[in-house]
Amino acid sequence: MIGEIEFSHPSWDRRLSPDLVLWDGDEEESAPYDADAIELAVEIVSASSVDVKPRAYAAAGIISYLVLDPYTRAWTVMTSPGLSGYQMRASGPYGKSVELPLHDRSWTLDSTSLPTARSSQLRDAWPTHRTDPRGAS
Repeated sequence: MIGEIEFSHPSWDRRLSPDLVLWDGDEEESAPYDADAIELAVEIVSASSVDVKPRAYAAAGIISYLVLDPYTRAWTVMTSPGLSGYQMRASGPYGKSVELPLHDRSWTLDSTSLPTARSSQLRDAWPTHRTDPRGAS
């Protein structure tokens, strides 16, 4: 499936639409689809990628959550979901391989060719509240 696909979960107060998913669900069911069948959610950086979605995706038991940031040319992968969020977090620059654990296997993403923002939009880093939900006030 391609396009804006909504998922729901009993622990969420609204439907969410990851940018890309690895989903082992039934395409014949009607939307919103069941988030319990998502193994990997991928987001291009946005405020909700930092503030809302990590807690929601972890509560749904999504094994791996990958955030790609074309502005800083970096990736963050979160794993080990729990009710209070992801317990493990790793980050790195584009150009390195990203290991993504799934239910019964892992997947390696070569981040060398990921798209980046225009030169005028590139950043060295974001403020703390944009990169760590615990840093938000």
